[in-house]
Amino acid sequence: MQIEEFELERLIFEVRFPSAYQFWDRAGEVTNELSKLWEPLSLASAQPGSIVFKLGRNMNLAVELGRAVMTLFYPGSKPDVKSFDVFFGVVKDHLQLTTLQRVGLRFQLFKKFETLPLAASSVLSTGILNTPKERVFGAEGEPTAAEAMIGFTGKGLGAILRIGAQTRQVNIDLPLEVPPDVKETHETLHGVSLDVDFSTPKEVQAAQMGLSEWIEQVMHVYRRDVPKFL
Repeated sequence: MQIEEFELERLIFEVRFPSAYQFWDRAGEVTNELSKLWEPLSLASAQPGSIVFKLGRNMNLAVELGRAVMTLFYPGSKPDVKSFDVFFGVVKDHLQLTTLQRVGLRFQLFKKFETLPLAASSVLSTGILNTPKERVFGAEGEPTAAEAMIGFTGKGLGAILRIGAQTRQVNIDLPLEVPPDVKETHETLHGVSLDVDFSTPKEVQAAQMGLSEWIEQVMHVYRRDVPKFL
């Protein structure tokens, strides 16, 4: 398998921090500034410890008492990662963050296959998992499932890679008022799911966090090293 054969479904930027009680006083200011940066940003939900926004079907933003998350949906092969730095700047300034417990950037990808055994065979072909050559468990034929997880922690970057054969059910039921010529969707998809989660290995001070440089580093490591597992 080649990394280019996978579709990037979600790119998730997350910052975790000690409970920022300023959130209760600054939620309105955060909402106003984010709405100016991304239009037309709509409020999806508002709770005492959480506000969630969405920008069409392309982006979700969530700011909570102890974390902030920005998710890009189907961003393509060259996602706009600069938006993460802008989002982080708004959250850091308004919530007066000093300590970051974890900064993460997660890639969730999928490659379709005709059948689940074909997907499982492709996972095994990476060499991450070894299976006996002889017949086992009284079963014949190719494996129908394969999944692996491997993690690394370096001086400045940690990474967890998960890869597995997967079956998805897609069910879209339409309301009664929709005309009958518009068809509902009920589909089964098989494929290989690839999930790569990069993060800082320890706490960092917000003032010392050069986020744009860190993201550039992660993108470089992702493009350089993830293909080696495929």
